[in-house]
Amino acid sequence: MGFALNVARIAAGSLAFALALAFPRGARAEDDVILAATEPDIVLVWKTNATIAASLAQHVAGEELARRMLARAETLMAAHDPPDSSGRITLKLVYFHDGGPDPSYKIETVAGIDRIGSLEAGAAELRAHADAWRRALASGKTPAGLTVTIDRRFLDNLSS
Repeated sequence: MGFALNVARIAAGSLAFALALAFPRGARAEDDVILAATEPDIVLVWKTNATIAASLAQHVAGEELARRMLARAETLMAAHDPPDSSGRITLKLVYFHDGGPDPSYKIETVAGIDRIGSLEAGAAELRAHADAWRRALASGKTPAGLTVTIDRRFLDNLSS
């Protein structure tokens, strides 16, 4: 009985650890974030397909889509920041094309990846200002200490 109980505890602990890695604080199941590098700085890549699809289904586009994407990106960046990191952390926003038929052109398209933008900050600054930065981004402002690049043409083309 003792051995089986210990195995069950180990399995439960392993599952909890795996879930914590898969869904860090602030992350949702549809957020697809990949840790791309950890040394010397942290680089994360966010596959934005699910968020963009949900936004377009709600008829959110243009500037409002950009604000929502950046605020969500900052949330994900803060959620994936290890508490002991001291370098910089970057979150790159990408969109994956599946290469399927494009309804606007009625032809097959090429599979590929579009780089939508990125957010970059010092890890300590991110931890200190995460909530304020999220609110600023959601209102369309770029806060001091956070470097933001975004390809608004890509987001604008989604709604046309």
